[in-house]
Amino acid sequence: MHGQPTPAEKPDDAPDMLNFCAFLETKLEQAGKIPKRDRTRERLRIAAVRVLDERGYHTMRAIDVTEAAGLAEGSFYVYFKSKLDISVDILQSYFLEFLSLAAASDRGMGRLEAIQAVNRRWLQVAAANPGITRCVLQTSSEVPEIAELVTRFDRVWNERVLAGAERRGGAEVSLLAVHMLGGMMDEITRRLLVYPDPQLVAKVQDVGADLDAVADAASAVWHRILYPGLPLDAELSDPARALAGRL
Repeated sequence: MHGQPTPAEKPDDAPDMLNFCAFLETKLEQAGKIPKRDRTRERLRIAAVRVLDERGYHTMRAIDVTEAAGLAEGSFYVYFKSKLDISVDILQSYFLEFLSLAAASDRGMGRLEAIQAVNRRWLQVAAANPGITRCVLQTSSEVPEIAELVTRFDRVWNERVLAGAERRGGAEVSLLAVHMLGGMMDEITRRLLVYPDPQLVAKVQDVGADLDAVADAASAVWHRILYPGLPLDAELSDPARALAGRL
């Protein structure tokens, strides 16, 4: 990866997609006439995303990808060296293109609303892409190439959080604190969507909360760290309040 672009604002005419596979398929359809080599490569990438959803990274094989794409097994190695190679390629697009496109703009939003927009979107995208989400959580601590991707993406988003808080008169929060807030969302994602914790799932269900309410409860915690002493400038739903507790 050369350089690290800032997450882009979503164009007004961009499709509002949460599913990465659908995003790649739409992109290929809209590409029109492209060389057969490029089309085959994209078919393999789309198939790999499907296989990640169904089987996960650790059990994914090249033959699974080519079968899902309707191609001969040998075609995989024309374009990719290994399952790690195609996984890194996919995740580069996922982080730098898809998640940037899916990022909710915080222009004109209040303090809490801007945090809610980011956290809601994160959980919505994670729920719509279970295979990719699982792949990231499974491999980011054990596969250096993927760990580097995750670290670079996190750095960009953390800097964005700090910049947004500064624009809205937030406290001088350390980068470590922002990393900890991001880690909170990773853990919620893990325990609600990837490896569900029965106790946490039951608590969420008991108060009638959906993913947006969970994101809003976490956002109230974020607000307290980023804007200490300032009251919430937007209302929380009853389920979100029940999850957030005395904040």
